[in-house]
Amino acid sequence: MESEYIIHLIHTLISIHLNNENPYPRSEFMKFQF
Repeated sequence: MESEYIIHLIHTLISIHLNNENPYPRSEFMKFQF
C-alpha cells in the first residue's frame, strides 16, 4: 500500500517536471494514475 502511494507521488512529481520542461497532455499522464 505505502509503496504504491510513493510510486504515485513520484509519477506526480515527474508530471510536474515534464510540464515545466515542455507541456505534457494531462490525459497521457492519467494512464499512469493508480
